[in-house]
Amino acid sequence: MISKNTAGSLAVGFILGGAVVAATLYFMNEREADEDAEAAEKTAVVSPASDSAAAAAVASLARISEDSAKTIALAQIPGGKIESGELENEDGKLIYSFDIKVAGKEGIEEVHVNAITGEVIKKVHESAADEAAEKAKS
Repeated sequence: MISKNTAGSLAVGFILGGAVVAATLYFMNEREADEDAEAAEKTAVVSPASDSAAAAAVASLARISEDSAKTIALAQIPGGKIESGELENEDGKLIYSFDIKVAGKEGIEEVHVNAITGEVIKKVHESAADEAAEKAKS
């Protein structure tokens, strides 16, 4: 026969053991989700705008919404207004790229926001000549 103290200890042990197993499974699933997102981010290819199904598939890989990315980008450039933006794969990263204009300032500010993490990964001022050269490369 098991004493009350032993039974209580066993019950606490089972509860704590179950909690540890549940926490382990949770973190394993989170890690797998992060790894899946990283793999998708590395393989994502932005299709031409005319292929809306492919563009929607790429957009579904983003964990950060476009509106959230805009808010993040605008926080980097006080007084700025987004002139254009797109979701693209650049250097193996799925990013939102925004061109932001500041009134009274020549050129634009280009801000890249990681579409998976929301991290600002690039912020650079482009002169009118820089913009023209970038468009020529496209």
